[in-house]
Amino acid sequence: MSTRAICEAIALGEQLWTHTHALKHSRDTIISELTEYAANEAGRREVEWAEFSARWFHNGLPRIVTGHKHAASLMATRVPLDAFDGFLMPWDAFVVDIPIGLLGVNDRVDAFEVRHVAVRSFDDEYRFFVCDERGYRWAVITQYPTPFADASELDAGSELLNRYIAGVLLELDTHRPASATVGAGECKRDPRGAPVTRTFVITRPVEVDCRAAVAAYARGERNNPLTVQSLIRGYWRMQPCGPRSSLRERRRIEPYWRGSFGAPLALRPHNLPDKDRK
Repeated sequence: MSTRAICEAIALGEQLWTHTHALKHSRDTIISELTEYAANEAGRREVEWAEFSARWFHNGLPRIVTGHKHAASLMATRVPLDAFDGFLMPWDAFVVDIPIGLLGVNDRVDAFEVRHVAVRSFDDEYRFFVCDERGYRWAVITQYPTPFADASELDAGSELLNRYIAGVLLELDTHRPASATVGAGECKRDPRGAPVTRTFVITRPVEVDCRAAVAAYARGERNNPLTVQSLIRGYWRMQPCGPRSSLRERRRIEPYWRGSFGAPLALRPHNLPDKDRK
């Protein structure tokens, strides 16, 4: 199901693509061509969003989806920056969904539920556009493949968002989709001819349900999203491997319950269904 934010980004991307990326113009030329949107600083931000929408359409509208339990597990997993050594983005423009009802953040105006994060990567920077169900709210520009390189002073919602996006990107890099190629504007279309997203569902066995812990932390009821009875947070590490442990392999350690008290609360492993699979 597509929100208003997704529908408007698709429509904007289709409208602008034929005048920008379809002509194989450079990034600077495309930004220049979109300056009619930019009468002020707010307008400049709209240009950046318009450029993302056109590039997303060019890539075939790739969209990443996870289930609630999987998303909560990623939010409860610490991601050090060195986990991104050798990392490659699957596309230079795509959207990551956040399961409904799972994550709220505060900005300088109000609190809102995050539904999507649009990711745009360049050679020298990354841009993350945070969206609620109605549309684009604000953007973060960094030199790292995570929205916030230093999560030490973030509010709870932003910290969870940071971990989630980092975890999704690492899982995409570990299990790269076979069809993760630039679409050159060739999008899937519904029976009426309207473009629709190419949805990639990330699944993995989830042994511990972290949703209650994550929700309590996001509401400010916990000082740490992982201090829930004896729940131990997950983390990414570079695991020694190969001859004489001379190589390194990125590996994710799942959150887990420690001690006998937590054992009854652990759930059996499950796989989330791929709704697009026939």
